[in-house]
This record gives sequence, C-alpha cells and structure tokens, in this order.
Amino acid sequence: MCYHINHSQLLDAVLQFCNIDPMRWSDVKQIISKLHTGDWTWGKVRYELRGPSIAIAATALDELERFDFRDTFDKAIPRLRSMLKDSADLEPIFAHMDAVIIYLARLNVRRRIYISPLSSYNEMFYRGNLLFQCLYDHKRRSVFAAGGRYDQLIRDHQPITSREVHIHAVGFQLAWTGLCTDMMTYLNKSSKTKAKKKCSASINAMWRKQRCDVLIEGFDHDLLASVGVDLLQQLWASDIRAQLAEGNTEDAADNMYTKAQESIEDYTWIILIKSEDFLRVRNTLRDDETEVRLSDLIGHMRYVFKVIISLFLFSVQAARKIEEYLPQRIEHRCLSLTTQLLALESLFVLARRCSGHMLCLRIIVC
Repeated sequence: MCYHINHSQLLDAVLQFCNIDPMRWSDVKQIISKLHTGDWTWGKVRYELRGPSIAIAATALDELERFDFRDTFDKAIPRLRSMLKDSADLEPIFAHMDAVIIYLARLNVRRRIYISPLSSYNEMFYRGNLLFQCLYDHKRRSVFAAGGRYDQLIRDHQPITSREVHIHAVGFQLAWTGLCTDMMTYLNKSSKTKAKKKCSASINAMWRKQRCDVLIEGFDHDLLASVGVDLLQQLWASDIRAQLAEGNTEDAADNMYTKAQESIEDYTWIILIKSEDFLRVRNTLRDDETEVRLSDLIGHMRYVFKVIISLFLFSVQAARKIEEYLPQRIEHRCLSLTTQLLALESLFVLARRCSGHMLCLRIIVC
C-alpha cells in the first residue's frame, strides 16, 4: 500500500505545457486517471487519447509521457521544476505539498508517499486543490481510496449571499467491494487454519456515540499545531483514539473545554494544552480534571485505561458472583428480604466503583 499525492493546478500546468486544448482537459483527465491501474498501461491510455473522440496530437502525448512518473517529494519537485519552463506560479503548490508531507511524517505515517504529476481520480470534484490516492502497490495497481480537498465544489453549490464564508472540506471514496473481498478472503483462510481451535470469549462493549476517546484542545493555535500534533502521534502510537480540535481560537477552545459535559457523547477526555510542558486533562464523564506534565501524559492515560479494564474485569466477576448467589428460578417462593438487600447492596457497590466509566453490566435477577 502506498499514497500518491498530486495537485489539480499542477495537473493543469502539465496539460497546458503539453499544448493540449483546454476544451479536452476533462476527457484527458478521465482517461489518465486509469493509468497504471489494472491493465491500463501507457500504451493503452495513449491509444484512447489518440482515438477520434478525443484526438490528442501525437507530439502532445510524447510530451505528456515525460510526466508519467512518481517519486518522493525531494526528487520529484526538482525534476518538475526542470521540466516545466515557468514553474514560479507552482511554488505555493509545492510548498503546500511539502507541508502535508511534513505533517504526515510527524504523525508517523510510514507508508511510502509519492508525488505523481498525472495522478487523478474524479479531479473535477477537487478543482484547485490537493488530490490523493491510496493504492495497492503491486505489479497491477488498484485504487483502494481516492479523494482530496473539495472546497471549490462546496463553493459552487453555496448560495451567492453566503460565498463570503470560505468552507474547507476533505473527503475520499473507498473501494468497499475490494475491501469486502479481501476481508472475506482473510476470514476464509483464518477459519480453515483455526477451525479446530476453541474460540476465546469476547466481551461486547456498550454502543456509544463517541467519535474518539480524547480531544486535544489549546488556547494557542501555535501550541496546537506544534505540541498538539506531536501529542496526537504519541496517543495514536499508544492505541488511544484521539483527534485535534477543529477550532483554533481562544473562544472556541474555552467553549469546548468549559462545556465539555454537553459533548459527553463525543469525547471521554479533553486535553487542554496550557504550555509546552503542562497539560490539563478533564474526564467528561466524572467531571473532574487533573494537571499533568507533558512527559507524563502517556503514562497517565495508560494508567487510566488500566483502571478501566480492572473495573471491567471486577464487574464481570461480581456479576457472576451475584448470579451464582441468587436462585436461578423462583417458582412458588419469594427471595428473603435479606437476600434481596445483599444483592442490591452488591449492585450499588459495583455501580459506585464503576461510576463514570460507562461500563455495561448485565445482571439477571430471575
């Protein structure tokens, strides 16, 4: 699996450099989006572009073939600068790509990332902005997901009166068919190898509306962009679901942090970056907060998760004890008052110990 990154304006600059009629750009982009996927080699793409429906000149296709490459950012950008005569207008695009790749490196994305000047997929949706593809990098490549920034698409559908508000958006399309096929293949293989093994019991967690466990907030946008990104990578590396706050103003951060209780269904913890060294961690379920050093945060969060797991295991054991203690069936006799009170007291103790952790307990009293 690898990533291809391109920019709509870079693709337009390549087509313009190759002297391709702008009236044909849409058809050309649709054809070259299939390049190197499945059986679509450059020869087959060239044949389609030379066909009577598009009729691109052979000299233009010779120039276009020179841009049929992919490489890392450090190698691809100098190559593009040397191939394109006037690349001064493309410098902001190159800087944008560079910033994206730097953030990916900081977030510890280890898959290979290539700049591919002819890479595109439904380019008309992402006009004037970044495009990306996630591909199975085999001899015959296949697209697993493709998308980009579609700010311009939203602007085109905005009412004229509200176009002063610039909306940013990123989206992608996922190849569900291929994903399901791969999953079924994996399950079939695993079922053959583990058919005679006893399946371990799984514990189903209660359904929740949470998008993730941790929200990283900050009053200072610079701290959020520096410390926050590094913190996000560390939480991900520790298998903790986290995301950065969308708002970057002081009012937005204060509103989210002080009114965290209203967004209980979205986040369990909200981390507020106070400085480069100190953080404030709020548990939205228990409505308490703790001040933690930046270097101690991961250990603190691991301890919190360890406590939750311990409480969960305790809840399972307690539920089993209560179920064993209570009669399985009550036909024509009633439980004594003492037995009922003992059972209720056990439940109350269990509820107090598990308070604030959203544990799902199923205790059957017949």
